Amino acid sequence: MAVFEKDRGSRRYYSTSGDALPQSPGGIPTGSILTYTDTGDRFIYDGTLWLPFEGVEDTNEVLEQIGDTLVDLLRHIEMIRLTNVALANEIPDGEKFNPTDDR
Repeated sequence: MAVFEKDRGSRRYYSTSGDALPQSPGGIPTGSILTYTDTGDRFIYDGTLWLPFEGVEDTNEVLEQIGDTLVDLLRHIEMIRLTNVALANEIPDGEKFNPTDDR
């Protein structure tokens, strides 16, 4: 018989016997993660089935990656904006630069 242990206060289950995935008569919350201690294999419960889980375990790491991507995107947008401003303010040949000129 399979033995499954659950961390107190979390959705993580651990198999100490490695037999079979636990069956849920409504007792396992969606999003629960099962880890086999002998093999390290992980599964996530979608409310009906246990699916192989190869995602990032730490939500903070995912949020950090998203934040880094957004920062990079904002930098590119700012570079494009500055390029457009520079092109719009291009000085015609023969004129001197005048910082107060609002053309």
